[in-house]
Amino acid sequence: MNFKPNEMQSFILLSILSLTVSLLVYVLIHNHKLRYIISSQEHIFAAKMQQKDSVVAQYRQGKLDIYKRIFFLTMQKNRENDSLFQLYSVVFGTTDFLLNWDAFSSLIDEVHGNALSRLWKFHPNLSVDQVNFCCLILAGFTMPEISAILHIKGNSVRMKKWSIREKLGISGETDLYLFLIRFSEGEAIEKL
Repeated sequence: MNFKPNEMQSFILLSILSLTVSLLVYVLIHNHKLRYIISSQEHIFAAKMQQKDSVVAQYRQGKLDIYKRIFFLTMQKNRENDSLFQLYSVVFGTTDFLLNWDAFSSLIDEVHGNALSRLWKFHPNLSVDQVNFCCLILAGFTMPEISAILHIKGNSVRMKKWSIREKLGISGETDLYLFLIRFSEGEAIEKL
């Protein structure tokens, strides 16, 4: 091929331009494939994390259910329960676990998104007894059950609820359980 100088320059420029466009197209396609692969991996990872979170939540709820059963058993002393407590003592090496408020409140904090820690932070005027009472409410105990667990009369339970509502700054019409659940889900304090 015999090219004239102007044709040669045009040919070289056209060749460089076509190589540049080809390289650009290749990079764009490769980039798109990488984004797709990364996006797919992120979706898979998110699904696995969601599944793991679900299993952890079920485990924590199971622990909470066991705690509730233990509370009920401690309220109803009889020979059958005594043998169960002895077995428990052999298996776990202790019976201190049965009414351990620290362990119970830690479990409630795990299950309910650090609700108790947040209660202490935003309402430091609550007493330890009042926070323990909130633990029992968040655990789903009814007022008669709380009365039996704390060994107090129903009227005292109502007075404790009133006192807690007053310190939290919520009205008497507001359901304390629903307030604590919404609080544990991180709703803005102003909205509550």
